[in-house]
Amino acid sequence: MKKENTNYFKLILGQAEYCADAAQAFKDYTDNFNIHELRKQAEKMHEIEHQADIKKHEILEKLAREFIAPIDREDILALTQEIDNVVDAIEEVFTKFYVYNITELRSEVNEYGALFVEGTRKLCEICEEFENYKKTKTLNTLLIELNEIEERGDKVFFLGTRRLFTEGCAPESLIMWKNIIQGLDNCLDCCERASDAIERVILKNT
Repeated sequence: MKKENTNYFKLILGQAEYCADAAQAFKDYTDNFNIHELRKQAEKMHEIEHQADIKKHEILEKLAREFIAPIDREDILALTQEIDNVVDAIEEVFTKFYVYNITELRSEVNEYGALFVEGTRKLCEICEEFENYKKTKTLNTLLIELNEIEERGDKVFFLGTRRLFTEGCAPESLIMWKNIIQGLDNCLDCCERASDAIERVILKNT
């Protein structure tokens, strides 16, 4: 009986879907922020991150056992790591909320939450189309759209950071929120780095 080859593209899409799950969980919680639910929601986020890790290790285990892969093995390794970084970055922001004992959110958090959902869904669309990279007519457009989402995040970062220094925040609050806003921006940067990894594979193989 012929052994069926692993569809790494579908596995990578499955990994990206955990990014979208984490982003939606982040937005749902921050849109209805309740300090008393923070620990519970942090545990929920950690479970999503754990499942994403399992998916990543599934890909790595298959890659270790199989001789043939549709694209270079090092490219699959790099891409799965970049996608995994997205979930890790979102969970890290939750950790900052908990460690700093945040009791009230700034508007930038909600702006980023909406961008996380938009960006991770776009990443899923990119990963879904990735399998057809040799003949696709839409993948390049999707990559550009994700880049535009990240650029909108940059604007939130710059304006939000400026607000910290112009609104007269207490020093400890300024340091705390500057760290959080940097963490929020890193989530979108991770999305863009994942899409950049896919773009590099396309350029390398076409």
